[in-house]
Amino acid sequence: MMNLDKLLLYCLILLLFFVNAFTAEETNARPVLENADRGYGDFVNNQQVWNFIDNVRFRQDSVIMLCDRAIRYMDEERTLLIGNVQIYDSTKTLYGDQVDYYEPQRLALVKGNVKFVDTTKTFTSDFLKYFQDSEILIADSNVVISDNVENSSLTGDHVEYHREDGYAKLLGDPVFTRVDTVEDTELLIAGVFMEMFNDGDSILVKENVSIHQGEISAFGDSLKYLNDAQKVVLESFPYAFENEDKLTGEAIHLYLVENKVRRIHVIGNAIVTTKVDTPVVTTIPYNLLTGDEIWVKLKEQKIDSVNILGKATSYYHIIEDNAEKGINKILCDELLILFADNMVNKVYGSSTPGMSTGQFSPPGNKKKLEQELREMLQKLEMIENKESESDGTNQ
Repeated sequence: MMNLDKLLLYCLILLLFFVNAFTAEETNARPVLENADRGYGDFVNNQQVWNFIDNVRFRQDSVIMLCDRAIRYMDEERTLLIGNVQIYDSTKTLYGDQVDYYEPQRLALVKGNVKFVDTTKTFTSDFLKYFQDSEILIADSNVVISDNVENSSLTGDHVEYHREDGYAKLLGDPVFTRVDTVEDTELLIAGVFMEMFNDGDSILVKENVSIHQGEISAFGDSLKYLNDAQKVVLESFPYAFENEDKLTGEAIHLYLVENKVRRIHVIGNAIVTTKVDTPVVTTIPYNLLTGDEIWVKLKEQKIDSVNILGKATSYYHIIEDNAEKGINKILCDELLILFADNMVNKVYGSSTPGMSTGQFSPPGNKKKLEQELREMLQKLEMIENKESESDGTNQ
């Protein structure tokens, strides 16, 4: 039977546990325990430890913490929240299976079914490090940042997100995806390194960049996506293709409407090739356009018109009555080419002061123009092969 002295000592120890658990936390700005169905104290490695079980609720300033079970390490100023964890205030909620919460730093290490939700974004991952004061989230493995308003998302293996600035840095196969559910179209952008600015107003992608939308794909070393302008800028001699039509230049600007590429602006040493869409056999079955800059207008994912500005040059095959009549070469300051049924329909050229020239070579006398055309196509192929070698996925 316990004597009176031992009983008093035991009661004193319990009192000290309660004082540390419920009152000292107020002076140290520690989370305050507001509810637990059961609780008991213990010593682990000479450290006071409290266990709280069922309907556990803490409060730290305006932040509420809920869980099934909590283990509070008094000397370490650390609380382990276990099972159905929620940490929330008026603007955001953090979920997880387990949260290791370091109280003075207000640092939460979260794992298992991790989800962070605020008014604009939903953030999921396998593991999350959340700095509550600075609003910085660092996540690893299966990271997804979904926009709660627009149907878009960012994914990667490692993400650092600065919530207050709306800035995110993504590594490990980062991908940006935007879906238009009305038009049932998807825009997909990938690369090695990705940054988001102003909560998605713009996205910068570097190294082995690729973009896919419908049948259009483009590749390069640098890309910038401008959400408000619905524009994609590719730089460092990128190239793009749609089926067998290809283009390249020092920069390519893609203009989007409802996630579909409607116009393409090729700037600097611009080259565009289009496949001769006819059963007629030609030696080199491509038309080719070059200039300082080229505008391409698309309709239903097909080239509708091409406008070439500055040192405009055009090589195109003349097909009539199911036969090749020859190759036509035009040089001028500006060219406008209209397409019908994926074939050249009309060509308009202009120059100042009227220096447009044209050269027509019939089938029996077209070797010189074919050689020029072949050399220009090889130049485009070299750029394409260079990009393919830098990233095997671009094949």
